[in-house]
Amino acid sequence: QFLYFIGMSAEADARPEKEFGNAFFQAQMKHTYAQVSPQAVILCLFVIAVVFIPVGAATIIATDAVFEWSDRYDHLNRCTHSNHGSAETHPLGNSTVASGCFTNVGFRLDQTLVPPIYIYYRMKGFNQNYRLYAKSFNEAQLSDRDYGLSDLDDCDPKKTPTDGTITIGTETKALNTIPYAPCGQVPWSMFNDTISLFRVPDEATAAAISQDTPVLPSGVTPICVGDAFSRSTNKPTVATGCVKEGIAFSQDVESRFKANPSSSASAWTGNGYTGVTDNAFFNEGYYNNEAGHRIPLIPDEDFMVWSRIAPLADFRKPYRKITVGLQRGLYLWRILERFDTTSLGAEKYAVLATTAWIGTKNPTLGALYLTMGSISLVLAFGFVGMYIARSKE
Repeated sequence: QFLYFIGMSAEADARPEKEFGNAFFQAQMKHTYAQVSPQAVILCLFVIAVVFIPVGAATIIATDAVFEWSDRYDHLNRCTHSNHGSAETHPLGNSTVASGCFTNVGFRLDQTLVPPIYIYYRMKGFNQNYRLYAKSFNEAQLSDRDYGLSDLDDCDPKKTPTDGTITIGTETKALNTIPYAPCGQVPWSMFNDTISLFRVPDEATAAAISQDTPVLPSGVTPICVGDAFSRSTNKPTVATGCVKEGIAFSQDVESRFKANPSSSASAWTGNGYTGVTDNAFFNEGYYNNEAGHRIPLIPDEDFMVWSRIAPLADFRKPYRKITVGLQRGLYLWRILERFDTTSLGAEKYAVLATTAWIGTKNPTLGALYLTMGSISLVLAFGFVGMYIARSKE
């Protein structure tokens, strides 16, 4: 082996000198070095400072003008599926099933707000970004493209109802051959609390309302009734001072969520079924064996908003847009709780907020602009001093 390497070395020495004398082997390829002058660096730093400092100041001024009010409400009644106040009843065949809790949270508004004013719901401690959860739906189902039952495997365990049969008209089918539409954990876990905003006339009326008062006293007037909207068209069903249309992304409304299937032998939907069957949950549009838990409708903008997966466990999503001004005074959140966070250890908040040209309140963005601009300004003056000192040497 030693002699072998000796031989290899000898062969290499015998190679023509021009093979090793070219520019590539000698690392003498043509190249360009960036030679930045001190004047150019100083000028760039001054430009950054001149742009970033005013933008940062304007951003902080704008974010200070944004109003934001948040109230946590899940801990007041600790409403769960088993511990509820029978706030509403749901038809189920020839009987009804009670569920839900009314939760009242009062607050004082110390300034007048002009529209548009936004209502958000905030979730804290709910992880939408879990990988298997985030992909638990089917895009073809949402956009009204062709799909088969085998294409819905990502939706498990909310792909179809479980064991059993259903008779639709004269046809008897296995439950696990009729997919939910939409299927998956994302639709099944959709936020479904109803958040409404009321104006309270005076302190005496406010004192008469407890956190679980089922019927509000006279004089309390509705500003925005959260459930006064059609789930299929998103238009108001009664007069109210807020709108639901426009809370979802336009591309979701126009292209991604185009389907609106009706319940049939090939789809189990939230529209319910008006024909003859032996399954009351199918007839009413509930998840099987979950009375009152309606399957979302695909055109519902509340469902579109929920389906936009939040990257963090603390997030908020748009709920309603108030179109009337709010005067200073007493107000009341009236919430019909259906979404159980107590069992999950998560938290729920109702948020009232305005916006500015930068969007919602964001002091961090302004602070970053100011910091970068200030650092650039200090460095620019430092380099000017160094340049002058070097020039005199």
